[in-house]
Amino acid sequence: MAKTAGSAKWLPDPLKKIITREEVRAWWEERITEMLDGASTRSGGKLATKLTEAGLPAEMTALAAALRRDYASEARASRYLDASDVDQLQRRVRSEVATLRAKYLAGELDLDPVQFHSLCVSRMDDLNTERDDTEEDRSAFLKGCLYDITDRCLLRFTRRVL
Repeated sequence: MAKTAGSAKWLPDPLKKIITREEVRAWWEERITEMLDGASTRSGGKLATKLTEAGLPAEMTALAAALRRDYASEARASRYLDASDVDQLQRRVRSEVATLRAKYLAGELDLDPVQFHSLCVSRMDDLNTERDDTEEDRSAFLKGCLYDITDRCLLRFTRRVL
């Protein structure tokens, strides 16, 4: 608002340079609501919603949440992986997710949401086996990353586009 008002010219419309108290209060109340709503949404809540929408059972949702928590803990602590390895794995998962989602939305994958979820999880296993045989198994990390991406609203398993 301030940038827009500051960039506006007094002529021809001086009202564009004025920010009213009501505008600021409305903006402030909206920001507070966003912060409070975000704080009240438990971690993994969006993930659970998306898995439920896809028709997956509660035990799959619980397993996905556990993998996501393990991933988050390991990604932040990074005790077992070099930071560049963590970044590389995360980029690889995001790239695979983008490819799979694009194909799904384009109709190139004739799958229902449960099948699409299964394909995504299977692809994480494929990524793990593509790694060097001397490297430690990272399948749980890759799946946790997949579910973290889902929880951050970057992937859904239904075709619904918001």
